[in-house]
Amino acid sequence: MIDIHIHILQGLDDGAMDIDEALLMLSVAERCGVTDIIATPHSWAVDDMTQIERTVRDLNKAARAEGISTVVHKGCEFNVMRGEAVDRHKEGLRLLTLAGGKYLLTEFSNSTGASTIYSCIEKIRGLGLVPIIAHPERCSVMWDNPEPMRKARQMGAYGQVSMGDIIGRNGPASMETAFLMIEEGLCQICATDAHTPEKLALYMTAVESVKSRFGDQAARRLFTDNPAVVLKDLGEEGILPAV
Repeated sequence: MIDIHIHILQGLDDGAMDIDEALLMLSVAERCGVTDIIATPHSWAVDDMTQIERTVRDLNKAARAEGISTVVHKGCEFNVMRGEAVDRHKEGLRLLTLAGGKYLLTEFSNSTGASTIYSCIEKIRGLGLVPIIAHPERCSVMWDNPEPMRKARQMGAYGQVSMGDIIGRNGPASMETAFLMIEEGLCQICATDAHTPEKLALYMTAVESVKSRFGDQAARRLFTDNPAVVLKDLGEEGILPAV
């Protein structure tokens, strides 16, 4: 398994508070079969990418000393919020991508309107980057009808469902929307979006939920194959619908 969205970097945002908690999260991930993770602190919490890179190096060094084999890669969760951040960062978005590639984990406010989502996708694609929308199942504009995500996909955006939503941790609306987006091929990646060791362990139960509902091949694409395309910065044609 490969986790492309996790708040594990010590002391940077509202995730792991210190190196001990970060190592505990890594240990949990390793026990659950995760070989690689892309650390994604919120963009509002960091001054620049060098801060993330330094923290990733420190965590990997500490992990090796503890005999933990799961590898941490640099990344960021870019908080678009209501759209203003795209214009503010512009070319600087290239420094915030997942594992230094072309894929940008992009978070919208849960109340963001469809027109703002479309505008931001267009601007991000215009920079030659590929937006992966973080947990679109939480956006209220998607709950009654996922048409905004259908259009987002047509515009070249991908979707990442959070495992907590799959097991209903954020209510039935986001859970039902998550399943629908997987079924329609609108979301191609599952990730933990975990902030603590306890939540990480809980969210990992979503793997069996996906297997029981969609089968082993779908689970492999959502948790391993498609995330590997992102980690290795491969072409978009490698990101396949799970179902």
